[in-house]
Parts: sequence; C-alpha cells; structure tokens
Amino acid sequence: MTVDGMLVGNAAFSLMLGEAGELLLYTLNGVYELLDASGTVVSQPLEVMSYYGHTYRVGAFDQVTERSSIFVDGTQLDLPAAFSPRQNPFLGINPDGSFALMGVEHPSSDLWDMQVLYVNASAKLLGISRPLPQLFIKQFDHHLAFGPDGSVYQLLSFPDHSVQIVRLGFSAQLPPIQETPTIPPTPLATLLPSTSAVTDEEQARNALLVFFASLSSGNYADAAPLFGGEIEEYFRPPEAGETAEAYWADICLSLWCLPIAEVTSTEQVSADEYLFYVIFAHPEWGRFEIGACCGGDPAASPPVWQFAYPVKKIDGVWMVMRAPLYTP
Repeated sequence: MTVDGMLVGNAAFSLMLGEAGELLLYTLNGVYELLDASGTVVSQPLEVMSYYGHTYRVGAFDQVTERSSIFVDGTQLDLPAAFSPRQNPFLGINPDGSFALMGVEHPSSDLWDMQVLYVNASAKLLGISRPLPQLFIKQFDHHLAFGPDGSVYQLLSFPDHSVQIVRLGFSAQLPPIQETPTIPPTPLATLLPSTSAVTDEEQARNALLVFFASLSSGNYADAAPLFGGEIEEYFRPPEAGETAEAYWADICLSLWCLPIAEVTSTEQVSADEYLFYVIFAHPEWGRFEIGACCGGDPAASPPVWQFAYPVKKIDGVWMVMRAPLYTP
C-alpha cells in the first residue's frame, strides 16, 4: 500500500495465541496483536510477548552474522552456534515458561537443515528435533503447530496432495542430516515449427513456436518481431536507443523464456486470432509448473502446467500477444 505517496510493504507469516487468547500475527516488521482477549480488534504492534510472567522477543537481524537474537526476560538466549532463528521463530509457549523455537542451520550453499529447539524459561536446551523432509519446495513456517499439551506437530504434504500429521520427537542431539529425496524429472522434447505451414492456424502455431524457441536459445533478434503484446508494468520499458534484441536479452533474465514442449489444444477466437494452450519444457525440471506462491500450501493450490497464449495477425504478420511467464 502507499502512505503519503510512499510505498509501504509488510508480509504476514503465521498466527499465534497470546496467554489470554489474544490473536497475534507474525509479520516481517514484528509481532502484532490483532484481537485482544475479548475479541476486539486492536491491531497494535507488540515490543515483547508476555506469557506467564515471562517476556519473549526477537531482536533485530544482524547483517554480519546473518542471525537474529532471541531475548527471554530481557536476556539474550545462548543458541547453538550454527542455529539461526527464523523471522517468526516462536511456535508456542507453555505455562512453565518453556517454549519451542524454529530455525535453520545452513551447512552448505545448497543444504538447509530445518530444526526445532525446545528450551525452558531458564534458557536450558531441553531437546532438539528435525521436521521430516517434504518431497517438494515448501515454505517452512506454514507446516508446524504447537499443541495445547506442548507437543509440536508437523503437517507433512505429499505430491499427490495427501497430508499426514506427525508429532515431532525431541532428543539431546540430532543425527547427521541426509539429503532430501528427490523425484528425477522427465526431460521433455521441444516442438519444432512446421516446414509446410499452409493454413492460418498452422502459421499462427509456427509463430508461437519460433518465438519461444528463439527466446530460449538466445536468438532475440528473431524473436522480437514476433511479439505484439505488452510487457507487464512491473518490468522496465525499453530505454532510449536500446535495440529490441538487447531489451529481450535483459528481461529474459527475469522471465521464463522457455521452449514449448506441447500444444495441448487450440481455439479459434476470430478470423485473425487463435488461442493455444501450451506446456513449456524446463531443462532441469522437465514439465514447467507454477505451484503455490509465497508460502501457500501445495495441497490447496495444485500446480498449473498449461498456459494459454493468444496469437493474432497484425498487418499480415502472426504475432504472440502474451509475454513469457513471470514468477516472483
């Protein structure tokens, strides 16, 4: 949103209950009390969270150590050296002051070890646990919950959109982390344009195939004349004197400029426009899919793998009217 002409951003992560049943919300800019104990909307930021005579607070993010500090009753918690709390680390707090804290160890550039610490009010580590691995990318802060008995539960999602609830166990130390099992992708062959396109539909289909094949191979000079649509407003417009080839080379660093693997169906919109439903081929993933965004649950947002692309004849030339896909 904008306030006095200035862009203001925030992000909401997860909900938590206060000691008396207040509804709290973790955000990028701290913790907010949304509802008080009576259910009245208050929407006020909290400097600290108070539970059962103790206070809990997440400190500012340290750019040098790339960690946030945790304070209990005003004293900084002595965490394991490699453990980094998340921006919304407190899963829940018990009446005796003990609490569950989630975070991550980052032992290598491509390995993230998600962990949950159980700590008492005197800052003694009671146990440590590792959530079970998900079989696909999953936002970490949306699948752990704190039960009324102090147990920590995990919602484990599977590729077929089934789910299982498991209760985490805690021990004095964790075994060495194992690589998350992966499902190897199936490479997809890409479609080639027809060498004998005669009908309007065949010519429109060829324009679509050549456009994306040229973009994916870096042949931007051949791709640019085949685009007749508009680039989304959140991308920069071409600069003065910039060639179309240079412009596409730059924005394809952010867009999914992929080749087409399959045209699943075709609709004729008008005498000079067709709508093609296509599947894109990713060189590493196989079929390109767009799943749940920004922490959404894959079970509630099944992946999209088929995309509609209009092709229209403009001044006698078949042109693609939709830009390559973009994901934030």
